[in-house]
Amino acid sequence: MTIEKRKHNRTSSALYQISTSVLIAVYHKDNADFFRTALESIYEQQAVKPDEIVIVCDGPLTRELDVVIDSFSADKQDIVKVVRLNESAGLGPALKAGSLQCTGSRIFRMDADDISDPTRFEIQLKYLLQHPEVDVLGGNIAEFSNSPEEEHMTIRACPQEEEEIHSFMKTRNPMNHVSVCIRRQALLDGGNYRELKGVEDYELWVRMIYRGYHFANIPETLVYVRVGNGMYARRGMHEVVKNRNHLQDIMCSYGMIDHKAAFMRKCMFTVFANLPVQMKKGIYRSLLRKRK
Repeated sequence: MTIEKRKHNRTSSALYQISTSVLIAVYHKDNADFFRTALESIYEQQAVKPDEIVIVCDGPLTRELDVVIDSFSADKQDIVKVVRLNESAGLGPALKAGSLQCTGSRIFRMDADDISDPTRFEIQLKYLLQHPEVDVLGGNIAEFSNSPEEEHMTIRACPQEEEEIHSFMKTRNPMNHVSVCIRRQALLDGGNYRELKGVEDYELWVRMIYRGYHFANIPETLVYVRVGNGMYARRGMHEVVKNRNHLQDIMCSYGMIDHKAAFMRKCMFTVFANLPVQMKKGIYRSLLRKRK
């Protein structure tokens, strides 16, 4: 059943006039229980449910993860679409493959171990109805270790206005990837995701902003993100640092930053990558995040 046909069976609310897909990638190292919770958060628990959920299996999965997919999709055959890649290709290529299968005009991103707020889709769709020119819409994320009910979560807030986003982009990622809702056609026309581990989304935003697409962020927490899964350790991976440095060269080629700024950023990445994990964690929590 197509999205348009499904709409005849849905409420006439204006929010449902925007066709929506959720794009989520999963691979064999993901936790099955966390994955189940993530899926429930984007459908059963949502105030406004998506028209379509595209799950990309990035290579063969564990039996536990396959069971979660089978169980979740059992009563959603016309909603859930499963895309299976023969081998693990990485997040960028997996999301590209999934985006090509999405049929909604707007694509919500989601990770396999995070939790979307129950009002996330409603909030973002309301904003888009009022600001239809926005191509990429994000919001804040709250980071937790064990439960989203924790009292002392940290918040990664992003700049809201387009001019602020353009300025912020020169030094840091201006969007929280797992919170974004992307216009599908803009994503495809803008070149889609590429294989650039650790900065797949950041490089995409740079490319789309350079091409004139419109960005915005909502000052509300839309997604709860797990940080007890090696996030800080991954910041030091050699390939990620290499790709972050390459991104500086890309921004230079677009005239977004000068060579001096790029060089300084590369030095900073190298130093940060070699810091102990606990020190990285402290820097993130004290300097780059705020307390809830």
